Amino acid sequence: MKTMHLRRAWQRLYHAAEQLSFGALLVLALAVLPNTGLYAQTTVTGKVLNEQGQPLAGASVAIKGTKKGTSTDAKGNFSLSVPSANAVLQISFSGYQLKEVALGGKTAIEVQMALGGNDLTDVVVVGYGTQKKLDMTGSVSTIK
Repeated sequence: MKTMHLRRAWQRLYHAAEQLSFGALLVLALAVLPNTGLYAQTTVTGKVLNEQGQPLAGASVAIKGTKKGTSTDAKGNFSLSVPSANAVLQISFSGYQLKEVALGGKTAIEVQMALGGNDLTDVVVVGYGTQKKLDMTGSVSTIK
């Protein structure tokens, strides 16, 4: 009995498919194509190092021209899915020069950053509003 119901279901599906127009089949094919690997992504792994060869934790790694990116872990490692093995990555970190790396088909890279020309010695302090000392959880300095 169960086999008979299954056979009828397949027959109905077959007859429905026979009646589909070419346009409907085209729409169905286009809906399935993105899942077939036609738009394959490549995973790139790498390590970001400072000028002395030490891992750089928290560096930003992004695909140029997109908003897709990641940051490095405590050991300077990252992993990122890119749309093409020929993509260009932009690596940045505060105090270092922006670095662009063309992958050129590579799936594993190592990037050494160079110190930037900007000085990070200037500090600008901005404060807003008032607060009771009881409610504060940080340090307080008074300039007279």
